Amino acid sequence: MKKRLLPLLPPMQCDVGCGDCCGPVPASKEEYATIAAYTKKQGITPKRNGITCPFYQQGRCAVHEVRPAICRVFGHTAQLSCSRGYNVNVDETIVHKHLRAAGPPEEAQFLHQMLVDQAIASDLDDAFELLPASLRK
Repeated sequence: MKKRLLPLLPPMQCDVGCGDCCGPVPASKEEYATIAAYTKKQGITPKRNGITCPFYQQGRCAVHEVRPAICRVFGHTAQLSCSRGYNVNVDETIVHKHLRAAGPPEEAQFLHQMLVDQAIASDLDDAFELLPASLRK
């Protein structure tokens, strides 16, 4: 399958150690599989971070090279604004092209699922650390 070339997004400033945009991260099935393969090859293990992405590690994104479309477009649209004001907004059609190319949103899953897949968490509630420890299985 030939990949579509997407319009480039301009670089934007990102402070080391911020992670404000690294909340629950949805990824399409294809993005999820790509990240799973990348982490296996690179020896990256997802970490428990509450609702913060399990790949936000040591103040940066451990999967930046293969991060999902939602992460790539963050800070490039008013709907996904940088909390520190570093937005470099682009035309909304560019943002939508990136998001559409990622795959159907109804098939997306959270990257926290990798904590479950690797038996670091028992289920998504446990992965998100939403339940008190005494109530977890």
